[in-house]
Amino acid sequence: MSVASPLVQKFTLAMTVSLTVAACSRSTPQAAHHEEPDSSVSAAPSATALPSTQAAAVSHWKVSPPGPMVRIKGGTFRMGSDGVGFDGAEYMGPSHFVKVASFRIDITEVTIAAYRACLDAGACTKPRETRHKPGMWDQGCPWTYDNVDDYPASCVTWSQADSYCRWAEKVLPTEEMWEYAARGKVGRDFPWGWTVHGNDWGRPDDLEERIYGHDSCRYHGSDPNIWDASCPVGSAPRGATPEGVQDMAGNVAEWTSSIACSYKEPSCAATARTTKGYWNSNAKLNQSVERGAREPDNSDTHVGFRCAQRLEDAKAP
Repeated sequence: MSVASPLVQKFTLAMTVSLTVAACSRSTPQAAHHEEPDSSVSAAPSATALPSTQAAAVSHWKVSPPGPMVRIKGGTFRMGSDGVGFDGAEYMGPSHFVKVASFRIDITEVTIAAYRACLDAGACTKPRETRHKPGMWDQGCPWTYDNVDDYPASCVTWSQADSYCRWAEKVLPTEEMWEYAARGKVGRDFPWGWTVHGNDWGRPDDLEERIYGHDSCRYHGSDPNIWDASCPVGSAPRGATPEGVQDMAGNVAEWTSSIACSYKEPSCAATARTTKGYWNSNAKLNQSVERGAREPDNSDTHVGFRCAQRLEDAKAP
């Protein structure tokens, strides 16, 4: 039986929300192509119209649609940080240069409607289904509620997320792909841009608008009538990257394909997988260098996923 690395064990309990900002992942960077296609948005609807468009389209496919994706031109960027994480741990560093090949990535997190199409096709298994228990941190999983088609598909294990992406002829992004899509070659602090000097953790004055979009999506604590902390995908277009990728800060954290290892020990014996992105309004945790680690059989209302597509595997132009 594999044993988690000491780094993963050290931070498993660091956050009471169970979304550990633990020791994290490393996977072998992809080799860059010599001829790169143009970056930015591949042919896709505008980001703000995506939720209803994606939900409406999904029922017309025998397999999952390629979906609205952004094409990211490959290149070299500085990954990680030489600073410390939210709990004072140096698990985000050392910063290092990584070369990434061109790829496409979903504009938003995979929705419940899209995942249900995979269920209907027999290619995916049912996620965990629980309802909110007053006084409990876990607000319950969205699958048991009405009118949630456009919400992110959370409460899925790593294997369930991986199975969906494979069914959709895509892959879970590596940690390198995810962070590169969020930061770009210029190394943005947040998906939308830079920190604001003088503010706590560089927090922009309109952070909540950038990660929630509107007040009804804010976390409502122990209110038994509120089931989850997530929002319909694409609810915060002002939080998108300049390339048009949405929900990389706020909404839910996201699985990646990368094994959770320290950057200093890229070949560790960990079984946990890295998660990226975060679901609450702590500015530090919404910076794109932040990392989490979860065992692959974990499922949580605060963790979902998006898919990517290596260009050599893509059927779309």
